Amino acid sequence: MALIKKNEKPFGLWRALLHVQVLWAFAVAQPLYSKISENLPFLLAHRLEAGEVIAYALALLVVVPAVLGILVWVGFRISPAIGWLLRSLVIIILAFLIFFPLLANVWGMHELISMALASALALALAFKYDSRFSRGLLDILTPAPVLFVAFFLLFSPVRVLLFSNDDG
Repeated sequence: MALIKKNEKPFGLWRALLHVQVLWAFAVAQPLYSKISENLPFLLAHRLEAGEVIAYALALLVVVPAVLGILVWVGFRISPAIGWLLRSLVIIILAFLIFFPLLANVWGMHELISMALASALALALAFKYDSRFSRGLLDILTPAPVLFVAFFLLFSPVRVLLFSNDDG
């Protein structure tokens, strides 16, 4: 059984970008938003202005996922095998970064068990990405990155930097 179906077409650029962005948001962006919002004194000490905080939040949301998504898309344009490999690597890495903290920190599993289980789940997601269920789930989760950045900017302690009435 071949990994690449003979008539497999690369998925659309926009869908690829959205799926990578969803995985990136859950794996990297939201945890960073959370850490940053917990450390408001750090932002205050560096005298970040509202525009800089917004630019950082949006860059974190858009830049890396766009680069990864375009890389995967270009890989598919070059060769279905290269595209499949790049897509699988991106999915495996981001899915591992989602599952490992959940298993280790939230559910309190031992780190080695968490790593093994997170690896297995990441591999399963990458292997089953072409299924209707996996793509459908990522389609449903596409609003999550926007919700993460909105919550970070509007409802976290970072809000103080954006809506302060400091005239001095």
